[in-house]
Amino acid sequence: MGDYSYSHFREIDLWTRYITSLYFAIVTMATVGYGEIHAVNTREMIFIMIYVSFDMILGAYLLGNMAALTVKGSKTERFRDKMADLLKYMNRNKLGKHLSNEITDHVRLHYESRSYTEAAVLQDIPESIRAKILQKLYERCVRKVPLFKGCSSGFVKQIVSHCLPHKVD
Repeated sequence: MGDYSYSHFREIDLWTRYITSLYFAIVTMATVGYGEIHAVNTREMIFIMIYVSFDMILGAYLLGNMAALTVKGSKTERFRDKMADLLKYMNRNKLGKHLSNEITDHVRLHYESRSYTEAAVLQDIPESIRAKILQKLYERCVRKVPLFKGCSSGFVKQIVSHCLPHKVD
């Protein structure tokens, strides 16, 4: 390879061996191979190492941004934003490490165990709108129950507002 005979690698000066080893490590890690065009001296090896390293960093940056665009608005991103806000709040109010850990553990457990059932979806909706949805879904059924016949409209609305959404299969 170029100016050096690698059959006697240990006889080459330390700087050249170091650059050569680093060159092969970076080129191997970048999986660009040792094709037809390759470095033949130390200066070319240094250039290729810098170029390939820059190329890997740029590629990682671009892939990261594309992944961020794909994830935008996802459940994971909302969780991450919620946790960041929660951490700021806990730090600002100096809640202490033990209490902060309890809160973050609870939120993380809630996130990991939460499936998107109707109840979970409705939980994120403001209470006034949630009451209207439940009214639309259940008021007619509640009015048909003999126990609630003749009850005031306000009472029936209160009963309906405490209903849990049914599971739809």
